[in-house]
Amino acid sequence: MQCRMRNTDAQPPEVEVVNQLETETRPPDGGWGWVVCLACFLTNCTILGSISINGIILIELLDLFNDSLSKTTIVCSIISGTAMFGGPLVSIALKFKASYRQLMMVAGIIAAASAVASSFAPNIETLIFTYGILVENKRSSVDEMEGAENLGFEAEDERCDDSNRRISEDIEPLPKTLQARQSITSEIIPSEFYNRKSSYCNGTIFKNKYFYLLLAIYTTHSVGNSVQIYLPVYVVSVGLSREESAQIMAIYGAIGIVSVLLVGFLADIIHIPTSYLLMAAMSSMSLSSILVPFCQSFETLALCAVLTSVGYHFGVSLRIVLISAILGTCNMTAAYSILSGLIGILYFLYPTIKGFVSEATQQFSVVFYFDFAITFLGAVLSCGIIYAQKTGKFVE
Repeated sequence: MQCRMRNTDAQPPEVEVVNQLETETRPPDGGWGWVVCLACFLTNCTILGSISINGIILIELLDLFNDSLSKTTIVCSIISGTAMFGGPLVSIALKFKASYRQLMMVAGIIAAASAVASSFAPNIETLIFTYGILVENKRSSVDEMEGAENLGFEAEDERCDDSNRRISEDIEPLPKTLQARQSITSEIIPSEFYNRKSSYCNGTIFKNKYFYLLLAIYTTHSVGNSVQIYLPVYVVSVGLSREESAQIMAIYGAIGIVSVLLVGFLADIIHIPTSYLLMAAMSSMSLSSILVPFCQSFETLALCAVLTSVGYHFGVSLRIVLISAILGTCNMTAAYSILSGLIGILYFLYPTIKGFVSEATQQFSVVFYFDFAITFLGAVLSCGIIYAQKTGKFVE
């Protein structure tokens, strides 16, 4: 009789829950995730490629329309500005229940039609609208997909409420039927993660002084990058050919791809602190900026492009990582939208301002001296992020 009772007790409901969880585990994308990944890869190739050739396009536009440098530069600056400034707009659209697929499809259609229309633009003003604003609106959707929301944090408050509920479940005694499920989920996602995440779901990102410091650093990171727009023009101005300037920018783009992979390897495999990598990025950009005015040959200018590309792409890759580390994943979407909006405004303004300065001084070297000063300031400010990480101020 006791054996019979033991056999009946050996098949509690919780075992059925475990089997149900194991049998119902299926890929949420239905196995088509690789298609989405490929589409995002191709989209990034076309978008980043169009931004990387801004300087080469600038040379051609100056010859084609014979307009001033400051005015022609608006076409290139507004491309990068629209690419980042649209981030908050996409976040608003997502809040109104628009899906990623809908945003990407609409943006893709607009971008394709605008690219065709740009080939018939009769003047700079038309090109500013068709190529600068409309073509690059697609980047906004891509940037948001690279942000927190595509990681599953689409409704921050709802997720935080859910995490609080899970914490209370860990504290309160659970029925036997749920003990197996609790043990499985606690192994997959520890309760400390929810404790840590929920404490940063109160919308107080503006009370964190390190977030302001990060905004200041990325201000210098954005303003101090003139290579994409002005380096090809400078290369031609020192007597090199347009083909050589295009080759230098091709090197810049290739090193950018390597840098994105390298920063992940250094952070995840070798475990170099991300704050150190941020300082290295700003220092690399600062060094290349001060070297450009003293370089006259293809080899030295290509080296400057390499240093700038490493620093710039390191910084871009670390944006979301540092936001998540400083503010927590619950605030990642809101903080990233704020940062991308700020960067978008800076991308609108600084190339045009530098164009006016270059025309007034009649030399390009002033632009790179300014870049050196601003990126050096960013390298100094990054010491504060190192301090925050070493003293345990990071959330994750």
